[in-house]
Amino acid sequence: MNTRNYCRSICRQSCAWLARGISMSSLRARKWSKRMRHKRAQSSDFFPGSRRVSRTASYSPGAIVAAQTDLGDAIFKELEAHQLTKAARHGLDAQRAETVLGAAQRYFDLAAAQEAVGIAREALRISTDYATQIERAVDAGIAFKGDALRVKVQQQKDEIALRRAVENARLASAKLVQLLHLEPTIELVLRDVSLVPLSIVSTEEPLGALVAQALAARPETRQSAALVSAAQHAKNGAIYGPLIPTVGGQAFFGGLGGGMNSETGHFGESEDYVALIGWRIGPGGLLDFGNMHAQQARLRSAALTADKATDQVANEVVTSRARVQSLEDQIAMAKQSLTDAEEALRLGQERKEFGVGVVLETIQAEQDLSRVRNDYLNIVTDYNKTQYSLLRALGQLSAREQSPSFSGIKRPVKASHQK
Repeated sequence: MNTRNYCRSICRQSCAWLARGISMSSLRARKWSKRMRHKRAQSSDFFPGSRRVSRTASYSPGAIVAAQTDLGDAIFKELEAHQLTKAARHGLDAQRAETVLGAAQRYFDLAAAQEAVGIAREALRISTDYATQIERAVDAGIAFKGDALRVKVQQQKDEIALRRAVENARLASAKLVQLLHLEPTIELVLRDVSLVPLSIVSTEEPLGALVAQALAARPETRQSAALVSAAQHAKNGAIYGPLIPTVGGQAFFGGLGGGMNSETGHFGESEDYVALIGWRIGPGGLLDFGNMHAQQARLRSAALTADKATDQVANEVVTSRARVQSLEDQIAMAKQSLTDAEEALRLGQERKEFGVGVVLETIQAEQDLSRVRNDYLNIVTDYNKTQYSLLRALGQLSAREQSPSFSGIKRPVKASHQK
């Protein structure tokens, strides 16, 4: 009996504990549910549109500002562009120097052509006077008729030479007019056609010093150096530029609003900021071996072109200096030949006056004098032109502005036929 009562007591106590546990669990569930509903309500108040319910709407009007830059590409492109600008500026200086040299050479050609006209006129005057004297001697019976014909033929040759000299002067004027961009119909005439040797550049300095001076001053060498530097920066940009990251940023300025059933309330300000950093892989970025090889080939090509420019500058200095020295010696010899030819003609005329001379000797002396005068004129012209060529080779033509003075040219006039 006692055992049965004890078992019943244990069963009733166990059932009471079980009922109490179920009641506590239900109470906790109700409290938890109430708490969650309260939190959802708070969340709905502070974050409208974030509730995962049907028929809700949200909107965020505003503006987005974004910026991105490739630092590596920008840095090396800037360096390359700077060198290319320098190269273009030096190229312009080289073209200006070439233009000044061309103008100087055309000027000397015009001066030589117009002085050649004077030489031809003097030769024609001498042959005309001699022809007149021979005709008088033939009429007097003291000269042979054939000698008069020989002198007349020489006179006609001198007339043809004069006409050719006038033509050459007109052509030289037209070339200079074209170079100076003047009106094509005008003719330039020098006031003073006396052409004398000019001393502009001394050839006493060592050849090595002149070459070094030219390599340091010539715009062509500076242009080549700038192009090599630009190619070097381009190669560095292809190799090291992609290692520098791309930096960017994005900002949103506006508002955020929305609600249930297309409500437009609950609107407030909103700002978002994003910072970006990255690297490009492939074409134009990392592991772009094709671009690397192309820029390396460009650098080698620019270096080869620079070497050729250096050799060209050195060759121009050597050849111009050699020509100047040679023409200096030729001028000295031509002066002596000119003096001898003038003396030979004078002696021939004196012998003729005393009846001892021979007509052919006088004609030959006249021809020699005209030829020597023209040779001397051509040598002086080449010497002056070579002086400016050497000045150009040394890179001093544009810097020193050693261009021939054009003040000796008359005011441009309309071209007219010269007899």
